[in-house]
Amino acid sequence: MDAKAERRAELRYALEFLGILAAIILYDGYGVRYHDVSHRSPYASQIGQRCTVLKGLVAHGYTLDLRRKDLTHEVNITTLPGVGGSEITFEVSLPKGTTIVLNGARSCWSCLLPRVQYAVTVPDVAKLSAYKVFAREEAVAPDEVRCVR
Repeated sequence: MDAKAERRAELRYALEFLGILAAIILYDGYGVRYHDVSHRSPYASQIGQRCTVLKGLVAHGYTLDLRRKDLTHEVNITTLPGVGGSEITFEVSLPKGTTIVLNGARSCWSCLLPRVQYAVTVPDVAKLSAYKVFAREEAVAPDEVRCVR
């Protein structure tokens, strides 16, 4: 095999590897698996706290089936300005003063990067009571919410 053919073969293998890596990364968003960490430190001490939004947050409903905008899988609470994408089914603003109750915590074990989310309820927003609602860790950080027992 000449040097040119060898180089093409190396390039083909590199592109195949990148394709597999891209598939894994894309799968990460839809194949996420969580386990309950509510009983572990530091999460256990936070469960049961009532938190007041300090600046404003946003709740996004999302679907796992992009053909079904009428089907919301879960709701994620994020910091402003929020997120976008074709999987978003609805958006609700959580203005300053909104109450969020921390009910549990889960950690993603299938994600490439560590990710913790809190299972929450938002008693001030009736629309969210029909869904499983999770707040990203950064959404319940001390600069976003004030929490008390």
